[in-house]
Amino acid sequence: SYEYDNIFYLNTNRKFLEHIINNRTYRDEDKINRLFTGNDDELFLHYFVKGLLEERNGQYEQALGYYKLSEKHCFISTGNFFFSFVQLRVAMAGVYYKLGEESNALKMIDEAYAYAEEKDYQDQMIALTNMKKSGVYVQDSMDLPLKNHTLEEIDELIEKGSVYTQYQDMKNQIEFISIWQNILEINDKTKEELIQTAANSFMLNFNLDSCIFIKFYEDSANILFSDGSVDLTNRDIDILRDYFEKSKAGFVTAKIDKNYDDYKKILDIFGMDVLCSIVCNPFFENEKLDSLFISCIYMKTNWSIESYRYLLNENEATIFNLLLRQLLLAIDKIENMNKIKQINDALKASSYTDYLTGLKNRNGFYEKVHKCIEDSKAAGESLSLAILYIDLDNFKYYNDTFGHDVGDLVLKEIAQILKESVGENGFAIRYGGDEFLIVLLNSNKEEAMATAKMTLDTILLKNGFVSEI
Repeated sequence: SYEYDNIFYLNTNRKFLEHIINNRTYRDEDKINRLFTGNDDELFLHYFVKGLLEERNGQYEQALGYYKLSEKHCFISTGNFFFSFVQLRVAMAGVYYKLGEESNALKMIDEAYAYAEEKDYQDQMIALTNMKKSGVYVQDSMDLPLKNHTLEEIDELIEKGSVYTQYQDMKNQIEFISIWQNILEINDKTKEELIQTAANSFMLNFNLDSCIFIKFYEDSANILFSDGSVDLTNRDIDILRDYFEKSKAGFVTAKIDKNYDDYKKILDIFGMDVLCSIVCNPFFENEKLDSLFISCIYMKTNWSIESYRYLLNENEATIFNLLLRQLLLAIDKIENMNKIKQINDALKASSYTDYLTGLKNRNGFYEKVHKCIEDSKAAGESLSLAILYIDLDNFKYYNDTFGHDVGDLVLKEIAQILKESVGENGFAIRYGGDEFLIVLLNSNKEEAMATAKMTLDTILLKNGFVSEI
């Protein structure tokens, strides 16, 4: 058991270190902002400690080599420079003394003293002055205010601090849930606007590096949101669908978890080597995968970045599940409202439109004329209308002789002729059974008569629509 735990611990550290080492290969020190992408804090400590170990073993040349390597990262790293610079210069001075290079040792001490003086580090200035004389750096020890406290008291304080931190986390979550409810208030949002706003707020609140929302259909899938950090292929989506339809459950894992490698098939899609933790929240409808949310946090290349969240756990997975289910309900509500609106629009259109010919009916005629009048008033313009009345003679003959299918065909042919006659100058109406109107906008009597004659001539040329029948 101990051996297994040790192997697991070392393997976990290897995963983290591989990320840092691999990242160095692609680093361009002239272009990359090291505050967010460097690993200099870690690398400084790595080489500095190796130098200390070599010095302890009497390998002074090797120790100096490691100190020089750490020096490079010390100057790059701004996070711990205030502490590391003097310590490094003291260590290098000590090695130079042991190598008999007193001038270099004094140079190191002078540089350390100048920095300590600049920062007004009085204790370090005294210790450095004494080092110049004795070759040994001795800094007075400081009295720690904790020395009069027992371990039990310290443990109690740590526990209280932990409880306070949990309280703050819970408070923040409650505040975000309140904000989340406001985000999901539909009002006039489109589905796309709701998803975009909700997903961005979700990522910001939980400090996520990546978030993807996929909607699944019978034979296809649609990515409704992606921050763009991962380009999913069709094969990737098929792998996700197949995995979650078989497992019927989501998961959360992190690089330090023992079950991390169990999800390799999924993690490879999102970059297993650089992935720090991931939460997958699938949702099902009638045993079929309906939608999938994937939230990721990636390895940070510098742990001094001002972000406190690196590992997602079961608590986040549960909260994610609750919040995302609410988002799905809000999306369903929008889609249902859109369907109802489409039905109402269709019903409204049918009350103003003749289903057979597609022309406006009698109600549509009154509505259209009223709109024309109101529009002209609003624009401060005059309006004149020419209305042509068309009644089909002997139309009953077609119905009685050839049947209503033929009668319907004739009505549709007439409607098409009227639409072509009026063009953009007005509109045609089916006013009753075999009664039609042509409404011409801002036309004089002569233009109206010309349209009437052209329409009649076109109908007569059809020769009773014999060829169509």
